[in-house]
Amino acid sequence: MTSKIRPAMFWCGLLIYVASFSLAAIVDLDLATVRPGYECAVESVLAVPMALNLFRFHASKLDSVLETASILFTALINPLFLLYAIASAFRPADRTVRASRILIPVMIPFCWVIFHYENYRPREGHFLWILGMLLVLVSGLAVKRPTPVD
Repeated sequence: MTSKIRPAMFWCGLLIYVASFSLAAIVDLDLATVRPGYECAVESVLAVPMALNLFRFHASKLDSVLETASILFTALINPLFLLYAIASAFRPADRTVRASRILIPVMIPFCWVIFHYENYRPREGHFLWILGMLLVLVSGLAVKRPTPVD
């Protein structure tokens, strides 16, 4: 990737990521309502205390453990991505930054587990959210690890 394409991909991805929060992200099939991305992001963070209580008291069934873990992983995606976006500008070759490029895409399917259990269907905002994150993450792939000087 050339040095001109990488920043363009980063900023385009970040713009798509931010714009996705104003679009419809999911449809709640039970209530027949469409929910925007910012509402989903806020709810995922607010659901963490509830998920921790489920883990503590009701995690005997496999599906509740999976759903609880999915809530926790989903709540971490946005903060981890934003930390990655900031850290990649200052320390692109850092081990934690490079690991985040793998960890964030691995966490995305946990959203789909929640969609299954809560009877949600993804909309355009969800797909643009993923696209924006992937563009930002891929823009940093060409950064090489610094070699030690003898």
